[in-house]
Amino acid sequence: MKILVLVHQVGKDAPGILFERLLRSLGERATLDIACAAYTPSKGLPIRSLQTFRYPVMKYRTRRLLTLLFRGDCLARRFAEKIRIPEDTDLILSLFSNERFFALESGAILQRESGKPWAAYCVDAVPSPPAWAGNGPYRKCVAALVRRCCEGLSFFASLTAEMLQYQKQFLPEGIRTDCLLPPVESPRMRQMPPPGSRPRFLYAGRIYGQRSARVLLEAFARLSGSPELVFIGPDGERIRKEIERYAPACRERIELLPWTPDLDSELERATALMDIDAPGPDDVYLSSKLFTYLRCPRPIVSITGPGSPARRLLSRMDSVLVCPHEPEAVQKALERCSGAFDYTDRAVILSASDADVLARRLLEDLAL
Repeated sequence: MKILVLVHQVGKDAPGILFERLLRSLGERATLDIACAAYTPSKGLPIRSLQTFRYPVMKYRTRRLLTLLFRGDCLARRFAEKIRIPEDTDLILSLFSNERFFALESGAILQRESGKPWAAYCVDAVPSPPAWAGNGPYRKCVAALVRRCCEGLSFFASLTAEMLQYQKQFLPEGIRTDCLLPPVESPRMRQMPPPGSRPRFLYAGRIYGQRSARVLLEAFARLSGSPELVFIGPDGERIRKEIERYAPACRERIELLPWTPDLDSELERATALMDIDAPGPDDVYLSSKLFTYLRCPRPIVSITGPGSPARRLLSRMDSVLVCPHEPEAVQKALERCSGAFDYTDRAVILSASDADVLARRLLEDLAL
C-alpha cells in the first residue's frame, strides 16, 4: 500500500514522538510519502519522499485568535495547495493532535481534490471536552471545524474507547473506527541501573488545562526524610506558582527542568515515575508518557479520576499505583515506591501497544 501521510510534526514533542514510532514501523510494511511542517525524527525513517513546509512559531493566544478569525488554520489551506500527491497513492492518512489541525484540514482538502480514500489517527480528544476547556467560542469553532473536515473520512482511529466514544459525536454516521494505544518502540522492558538511595520522583510532561500538580505537591510535602521531586516540561512558571502555594517548605528539593525528548538519564535516576490526569469523573485523555514509563523498571504513580482510561487500563497492575486526587492516597503511594516490584505485569499492555503490532493492525484497518 502506498500512503501519503499528513502530519504537523514528526519527532521532538510528545505527539511527534508517538507519530515517529508509528511511522517507523508503518514504513517497513508500506510505501510512505510524508508532508509535514516539522521533521525532526531521532533517526531516519523508511520513507519514499518528504515534503516540508515552514510553519511559524506562534504564541498560544495568537494561534487561537487566528483559528477563530479564519474558522480554522489558514496556513494549512495554503500548504495543501503546495502538497504533491504521488499518482500511485492509494490512501491519504492524517496524523494529528489537539491544537494542531494542519493534517486534518489539509487531508480534507486533498481528499476532495483527489477523491482518494482518507483516514485519520488522532492522539487527543478534538475539540477538548467542555469539562476540560469550557464551551466558549474557540471550542465551538473547533467542533464545527472537525465536523466539517471529517465529512470525507473513511476511517478514524483514537487512543482509547473513552476517547473514541467522545469523538464519534463529530464524525460522520457509519464511519469505520478503531482504538490504537500510544505506540512504544518495543514491548520489552528497558535495561536500567538501580536508582539511587535517595528517593527521587519524576514527572515528565505538561501541567496545563485541568491538570494540576497540587495533590502531588501536597503529598510530597508530607513525606519524611529528604526526597526529591523533578518536573520536566514547558510549564515551569505554572508549576513554580503551585510550589509556592502548596509546598513552599520543599522548594529546595523540587527541580524544574525544560522539556527534552531524551529523558533517559532522568528516567534512570528516578525512584518512581509520576502521572497526573484531570480530576473530573469523565476525563477521556490518556497520557502518552505513561507508555514511555511502562517500559522502565520503576513503579508508576498514576493520579487519575474515576472512570478514566488510565484507571481502566492500569488498575490491575501491582507495579502501577493508581490513586484518586487525594493527598493522603498519593502520599501512601509515594511511600510504597521504595519497595520491590514485579514488572512482568506490564507485558500484556506493552505487547498491545507495540508499534509493530499497531502498524500491522492499522494497515488491516486501512484496507478500505
